[in-house]
Amino acid sequence: MLGIKACGRISLLATQQVQRPAIPLPEKIGGDFIPHVQDWVGFIFNLLTGEALALMSPILEQSSSLLNQLVEFIHAMSVIFDSNLA
Repeated sequence: MLGIKACGRISLLATQQVQRPAIPLPEKIGGDFIPHVQDWVGFIFNLLTGEALALMSPILEQSSSLLNQLVEFIHAMSVIFDSNLA
């Protein structure tokens, strides 16, 4: 289990049940299919569970522009995890 700093909203999120977002996995890559940014972001979200998902859920819930920018999304995920997960 991932550890988080016990502070404010973070500790509240850690104690709540968080449902997995209903984002489909991207199709297999091949032929003419080229995955879109949203496919990759959706794939990443489907791999998150527990506290990691709770920390990233606001990006999805607020329809953040990061959902359309893979490099920026991964950077934001790194910053969020580095500052909140032990």
